[in-house]
Amino acid sequence: PGENDGGIPADARLLTLLGRRTGIPVPTVLGVVDESAEVPAPFYVMTAMPGTELPYERVGHLPEETLRTLAAQVGASLGELHGIEGLDGFGHITHDPDRALAGGRPAGTVADLTVEGPDTWAGFLRAWVDRELDRHADSRFDRLTPALREWCDDRVATLPEPTRPVPGRNDHGLHN
Repeated sequence: PGENDGGIPADARLLTLLGRRTGIPVPTVLGVVDESAEVPAPFYVMTAMPGTELPYERVGHLPEETLRTLAAQVGASLGELHGIEGLDGFGHITHDPDRALAGGRPAGTVADLTVEGPDTWAGFLRAWVDRELDRHADSRFDRLTPALREWCDDRVATLPEPTRPVPGRNDHGLHN
Protein backbone atom coordinates (compact mmCIF):
# COMPACT_ATOMS: atom_id res chain seq x y z
CA PRO A 1 0.00 0.00 0.00
CA GLY A 2 1.06 3.56 -0.58
CA GLU A 3 4.72 4.07 -1.39
CA ASN A 4 5.73 0.52 -0.41
CA ASP A 5 5.38 -1.83 -3.39
CA GLY A 6 6.48 -4.80 -1.28
CA GLY A 7 9.17 -5.67 -3.82
CA ILE A 8 6.52 -7.12 -6.13
CA PRO A 9 7.77 -5.46 -9.35
CA ALA A 10 11.37 -6.51 -8.63
CA ASP A 11 10.32 -10.07 -7.75
CA ALA A 12 8.56 -10.50 -11.09
CA ARG A 13 11.58 -9.28 -13.00
CA LEU A 14 14.01 -11.38 -10.95
CA LEU A 15 11.91 -14.52 -11.50
CA THR A 16 11.93 -13.88 -15.24
CA LEU A 17 15.69 -13.26 -15.24
CA LEU A 18 16.32 -16.46 -13.28
CA GLY A 19 14.09 -18.43 -15.62
CA ARG A 20 15.98 -17.18 -18.68
CA ARG A 21 19.55 -17.24 -17.36
CA THR A 22 19.70 -20.14 -14.91
CA GLY A 23 18.43 -23.62 -14.26
CA ILE A 24 16.86 -22.52 -10.97
CA PRO A 25 13.27 -23.79 -10.86
CA VAL A 26 11.03 -20.71 -10.84
CA PRO A 27 7.48 -20.08 -12.03
CA THR A 28 6.96 -18.37 -15.38
CA VAL A 29 5.79 -14.77 -15.04
CA LEU A 30 2.84 -14.29 -17.38
CA GLY A 31 2.27 -10.58 -16.86
CA VAL A 32 3.07 -7.63 -14.59
CA VAL A 33 1.08 -4.52 -13.71
CA ASP A 34 3.25 -1.98 -11.93
CA GLU A 35 0.67 0.80 -11.62
CA SER A 36 -3.04 1.04 -12.33
CA ALA A 37 -5.88 3.46 -11.67
CA GLU A 38 -8.46 0.67 -12.16
CA VAL A 39 -7.19 -2.17 -9.95
CA PRO A 40 -4.90 -2.50 -6.91
CA ALA A 41 -1.30 -2.67 -8.11
CA PRO A 42 1.48 -3.68 -8.31
CA PHE A 43 0.85 -7.35 -9.01
CA TYR A 44 1.96 -10.13 -11.30
CA VAL A 45 0.49 -13.39 -12.53
CA MET A 46 2.65 -16.49 -12.71
CA THR A 47 2.36 -20.19 -13.34
CA ALA A 48 2.14 -22.65 -10.45
CA MET A 49 5.09 -24.78 -9.44
CA PRO A 50 4.70 -28.47 -8.65
CA GLY A 51 5.17 -29.54 -5.06
CA THR A 52 3.62 -29.45 -1.64
CA GLU A 53 3.87 -26.59 0.80
CA LEU A 54 4.71 -27.70 4.31
CA PRO A 55 3.22 -25.95 7.33
CA TYR A 56 5.79 -23.67 8.92
CA GLU A 57 5.92 -25.80 12.08
CA ARG A 58 7.03 -28.91 10.13
CA VAL A 59 9.97 -27.29 8.36
CA GLY A 60 12.18 -27.64 11.44
CA HIS A 61 11.45 -31.36 11.63
CA LEU A 62 12.50 -32.51 8.18
CA PRO A 63 14.46 -35.78 7.94
CA GLU A 64 18.24 -35.39 7.73
CA GLU A 65 18.39 -36.85 4.21
CA THR A 66 15.80 -34.32 3.02
CA LEU A 67 17.82 -31.49 4.57
CA ARG A 68 21.02 -32.73 2.88
CA THR A 69 19.26 -32.86 -0.51
CA LEU A 70 17.76 -29.43 0.06
CA ALA A 71 21.12 -27.95 1.08
CA ALA A 72 22.80 -29.31 -2.07
CA GLN A 73 20.03 -27.99 -4.32
CA VAL A 74 19.97 -24.59 -2.63
CA GLY A 75 23.77 -24.32 -2.81
CA ALA A 76 23.74 -25.08 -6.54
CA SER A 77 20.98 -22.52 -7.08
CA LEU A 78 22.83 -19.84 -5.12
CA GLY A 79 25.93 -20.54 -7.21
CA GLU A 80 23.90 -19.91 -10.37
CA LEU A 81 22.32 -16.78 -8.85
CA HIS A 82 25.77 -15.41 -7.99
CA GLY A 83 26.90 -16.05 -11.56
CA ILE A 84 24.59 -13.33 -12.92
CA GLU A 85 26.57 -10.19 -13.72
CA GLY A 86 25.68 -6.64 -14.68
CA LEU A 87 24.40 -4.96 -11.52
CA ASP A 88 25.63 -1.42 -10.99
CA GLY A 89 26.46 -1.60 -7.28
CA PHE A 90 25.56 -3.12 -3.94
CA GLY A 91 22.15 -2.53 -2.41
CA HIS A 92 18.57 -3.67 -2.66
CA ILE A 93 17.51 -4.69 -6.14
CA THR A 94 14.38 -3.04 -7.48
CA HIS A 95 12.81 -2.59 -10.89
CA ASP A 96 13.73 0.17 -13.30
CA PRO A 97 10.75 2.57 -13.09
CA ASP A 98 11.44 3.72 -16.66
CA ARG A 99 10.53 0.18 -17.79
CA ALA A 100 7.09 0.04 -16.15
CA LEU A 101 4.73 -2.70 -17.31
CA ALA A 102 0.97 -2.58 -17.73
CA GLY A 103 0.30 -6.27 -18.27
CA GLY A 104 3.27 -7.39 -20.33
CA ARG A 105 6.04 -9.82 -19.49
CA PRO A 106 9.41 -8.60 -18.26
CA ALA A 107 12.27 -9.00 -20.74
CA GLY A 108 14.26 -11.13 -18.30
CA THR A 109 17.43 -9.07 -18.49
CA VAL A 110 19.54 -7.28 -15.91
CA ALA A 111 18.52 -4.03 -17.64
CA ASP A 112 15.03 -4.50 -16.10
CA LEU A 113 16.61 -4.04 -12.67
CA THR A 114 18.31 -1.29 -10.77
CA VAL A 115 20.00 -1.08 -7.39
CA GLU A 116 18.57 1.37 -4.86
CA GLY A 117 21.33 3.79 -3.91
CA PRO A 118 24.14 1.71 -5.36
CA ASP A 119 26.97 1.59 -2.89
CA THR A 120 30.22 -0.22 -2.24
CA TRP A 121 29.97 -3.58 -0.48
CA ALA A 122 31.52 -2.10 2.68
CA GLY A 123 29.07 0.82 2.69
CA PHE A 124 26.04 -1.41 2.12
CA LEU A 125 27.14 -3.92 4.77
CA ARG A 126 27.99 -1.19 7.28
CA ALA A 127 24.50 0.34 6.91
CA TRP A 128 22.88 -3.10 7.26
CA VAL A 129 24.89 -3.95 10.39
CA ASP A 130 24.17 -0.54 11.94
CA ARG A 131 20.44 -0.91 11.30
CA GLU A 132 20.37 -4.39 12.87
CA LEU A 133 22.43 -3.31 15.87
CA ASP A 134 20.11 -0.34 16.44
CA ARG A 135 17.20 -2.79 16.50
CA HIS A 136 19.18 -5.01 18.89
CA ALA A 137 19.77 -2.03 21.20
CA ASP A 138 15.99 -1.68 21.52
CA SER A 139 15.59 -5.29 22.62
CA ARG A 140 15.77 -7.02 25.99
CA PHE A 141 19.35 -7.99 25.08
CA ASP A 142 20.48 -4.36 24.83
CA ARG A 143 23.33 -4.86 27.33
CA LEU A 144 25.07 -7.04 24.74
CA THR A 145 24.83 -4.46 21.95
CA PRO A 146 28.15 -2.65 22.66
CA ALA A 147 30.11 -5.92 22.57
CA LEU A 148 28.30 -7.00 19.40
CA ARG A 149 28.98 -3.63 17.79
CA GLU A 150 32.69 -3.92 18.57
CA TRP A 151 32.78 -7.51 17.22
CA CYS A 152 31.01 -6.45 14.00
CA ASP A 153 33.15 -3.33 13.58
CA ASP A 154 36.33 -5.41 13.75
CA ARG A 155 35.12 -7.83 11.11
CA VAL A 156 33.47 -5.40 8.69
CA ALA A 157 36.63 -3.26 8.67
CA THR A 158 38.73 -6.18 7.43
CA LEU A 159 36.43 -7.54 4.72
CA PRO A 160 37.82 -7.30 1.20
CA GLU A 161 35.72 -5.53 -1.43
CA PRO A 162 34.23 -8.09 -3.85
CA THR A 163 35.30 -7.74 -7.47
CA ARG A 164 31.73 -7.32 -8.74
CA PRO A 165 28.18 -7.07 -7.39
CA VAL A 166 25.91 -10.07 -7.93
CA PRO A 167 22.33 -10.83 -6.90
CA GLY A 168 22.02 -12.43 -3.48
CA ARG A 169 19.37 -13.69 -1.11
CA ASN A 170 18.81 -11.85 2.17
CA ASP A 171 16.25 -14.17 3.79
CA HIS A 172 17.18 -17.72 3.04
CA GLY A 173 15.63 -19.57 5.97
CA LEU A 174 13.91 -22.92 5.53
CA HIS A 175 10.55 -21.18 5.92
CA ASN A 176 11.23 -19.44 2.59
